[in-house]
Amino acid sequence: MITASVAPHAEAAAHDMIRAVGPEVGAAGVAGLHVGRRVLAGRTELLVVASWRDRLALHAFAQKRATGTLDPAFLRLLTDWRFETYDCLGPGATALPSAAPAVLLADDQARYVDASPGIEALLGVPAELVLRQTLADIIPADARADVARQWAAFLATGQASGEIEIMRPDGRLARVAFRAQADCPRPGIHASVLAPLDAPPDPRSLAEIVAAVFPDSLEVAA
Repeated sequence: MITASVAPHAEAAAHDMIRAVGPEVGAAGVAGLHVGRRVLAGRTELLVVASWRDRLALHAFAQKRATGTLDPAFLRLLTDWRFETYDCLGPGATALPSAAPAVLLADDQARYVDASPGIEALLGVPAELVLRQTLADIIPADARADVARQWAAFLATGQASGEIEIMRPDGRLARVAFRAQADCPRPGIHASVLAPLDAPPDPRSLAEIVAAVFPDSLEVAA
């Protein structure tokens, strides 16, 4: 679901782009695409709801689409926006599916090529919006100067663990524990598991966690 405020004189272009993307997302697994509009205090707001066949279809779309989950050209038509995902519960459902653990897979340039749904609870954004971002995009600005050195050291040693401060979309900072292993699940792809500081440690190896979260992880495209 996308909620957005449209820039002045940009509403027609925004609707054109939503209509144009219909066949693309339909082929990717969207069963229904619905648009709501209202004018509030002289400002046009849009609500776009896409009902996906399943979360895996949305995730595959986000991984493979050249422009990313949300087209930057569309976002430039907006003054502010929010992207959210919801699990659809059937009439007999009694519990939400578990989203944990929070796992990131990155390539050699620290660019995220996959992320588990559990990431959303820690970073404040759905996993699909983390794809193509880098480590520098999710940490405070004053810590980014040292990212290249730290990443090179991690690749050289093959492992890292400790605590890291991350920046959520609303600007709040959160300190989390992490474990990272290079070349996991395969050469050139590197895994990190994040967890709240007060969470009990997962006794499994990082490779076991990755295999459980990403059953097809050996096929992840760099």
